[in-house]
Amino acid sequence: MTTKYWVGGAVTIEEQWTVTFTGTFVQNDTVSITVNNKTLTLTLADASRLSLANVATDFAAMINGNSANGSETRSALGSEVGEFATWSAAASGATVVITGDDDGRPMGTLTVSDYETSTGTSPDTGTGGADMTIAKTRSGVGPYTWDVASNWSSNAVPGAGDDVIFDYRAANGVKYNLDQSSVTVDNIYVRDSYKYGIGLPAVNTDTATLPYGEHLTQYLTLDGVGSGSGVVKVDNPMGSSIKIDAGDTATDLIVYGTGSSVDDAIPACDLKVNHASAELHVLGGDVGLCTADGATGEVSAITMGRGSGATLTIGGSPTVPTIDLSGGTLRTKASHATINQSGGTLHQLNNTLTTLNLNGGTAKIYSNSTITTVNMTDGTLDFSVDSRTKTVTNMNMYALGAIKDPQGVVTWTNGLDVYGTINDVTLDFPARRTWSLSTI
Repeated sequence: MTTKYWVGGAVTIEEQWTVTFTGTFVQNDTVSITVNNKTLTLTLADASRLSLANVATDFAAMINGNSANGSETRSALGSEVGEFATWSAAASGATVVITGDDDGRPMGTLTVSDYETSTGTSPDTGTGGADMTIAKTRSGVGPYTWDVASNWSSNAVPGAGDDVIFDYRAANGVKYNLDQSSVTVDNIYVRDSYKYGIGLPAVNTDTATLPYGEHLTQYLTLDGVGSGSGVVKVDNPMGSSIKIDAGDTATDLIVYGTGSSVDDAIPACDLKVNHASAELHVLGGDVGLCTADGATGEVSAITMGRGSGATLTIGGSPTVPTIDLSGGTLRTKASHATINQSGGTLHQLNNTLTTLNLNGGTAKIYSNSTITTVNMTDGTLDFSVDSRTKTVTNMNMYALGAIKDPQGVVTWTNGLDVYGTINDVTLDFPARRTWSLSTI
């Protein structure tokens, strides 16, 4: 095992793809290029510009957003489409070389197609007809690229069993070639001296006026962290967004602090893990677990520390059986077997909650499903935040506490069992109700 420190000092090499035109084009044939489901199409409407060199020149002009050279038409200009707006194209004979961003950003998966008017086929299959092909001729790398040796202190990319550290040594964040799903590192430490981020925002705003949904990998995605167990520790109050997918290992995720998120709807530190023995411990910062659309995962337990001021957001799909909440704010869309709450604020937004042990703090219930059992010794159980009907099967009030149901949306299947005196509890219920007393 060795320790690899992220430096981010590699020299930039811009990515390039080469388009080649062959055969004979005729008037009104089309040539197209596509990336991220966005397509630019050139229609060869000018009968005087059908040579391969002219087709290449006009194709490059479309990508660059230049004026038409003749009466050819374009479905759109590259300068009008975010994915193409930062690229440049240069024609030479029957080829066009397309060059990507000057920070080494990969361009994604580019495809081309042509349509021959005379045969009505795409791509052309007629004898002597026109054709176009595309190939990546140079990969983009630079100071933001994970798998470049010169971006690491030991001049070697992290591999199996290595510790990975992000700290003051870094000159940049890591953004590209994040799919490392064949690699299992030992531990990851993001220290408080690290000033940057890990990952990409969900919406690309490299051209501020032309945003688009990011099509490159957004999360540092690993096969796992630790061969049996490992740790991801994040203490990044001076940095930007941290996005890590720790894979299918029994990893402990520990967050002490976070910086500012680059996403409007995703926490500053958004994590994924998928193992029945994994755990998440949130002591500070703005943290998410599987919040991205469609993200799934599993942990055995989550803890949030008393007085931490932390915020944790849990998406709707991960499996999280047990949560211990003693401070901070928890917003969850997932189902839980048990939440032990002694402080802080719980927002149960969706799905089911089997047992809530409420010993302090405020539990706000939005979900319209059934809570099987609530055991309360103190705190506030608040149903006033959502007007949908809800059910509590067993309600046990052992000491102090307050229940807020001013709209009467809750069905108390087995009533309220009050083990102390009625003066010790506060019930905010609708007026004009019949109360039936019985022995527990």
